[in-house]
Amino acid sequence: MLYGVSTGEVFARSLANTALFTVMMDKSRRETAGSDYTLQSSVFIIGHHVGVPAIIRTSV
Repeated sequence: MLYGVSTGEVFARSLANTALFTVMMDKSRRETAGSDYTLQSSVFIIGHHVGVPAIIRTSV
């Protein structure tokens, strides 16, 4: 049961990330698409790996 729930959560998160990264690339300017996308994805990753744990830690 736990494996099924965990797998489902990872699958759903992967779908959401794919949609988010697609929108980020779509919103990047054509002339500077690589830099725009890199900046957007870096903010997401840093927020996800630094910001979310900090919020969870302070709320416990």
